Amino acid sequence: MAGSRHDDFTALAVSSPERQAHLPDTPTLVELGYDDLTLAVTIYALAAPAGMPDDVVATLSDALEECLTNPETVSAIGENYILPEYQTGEEFDGFLSEAEKVYTRILGS
Repeated sequence: MAGSRHDDFTALAVSSPERQAHLPDTPTLVELGYDDLTLAVTIYALAAPAGMPDDVVATLSDALEECLTNPETVSAIGENYILPEYQTGEEFDGFLSEAEKVYTRILGS
């Protein structure tokens, strides 16, 4: 059976578009024939109330990006848990819209 042993579990597949560096022997769902299931990843995001002033959003976004690209933060959290690229709120909205399209089609409503 395909998969990688990692501590106390065996990963059978990953839902990212590419294999994960920390699970190199674990196939992706795409490799197993599930072409639409590439968005089922763990999502870490910071949300704020609607109507927050743009300057406050920019300040928070800049601080978060600086924190997540700081080598000390990456080391403390673990490089496998921080995406290699930082997404702005607009980019994340695009990701969520795409996920909604995929999963609405799969789940049927």
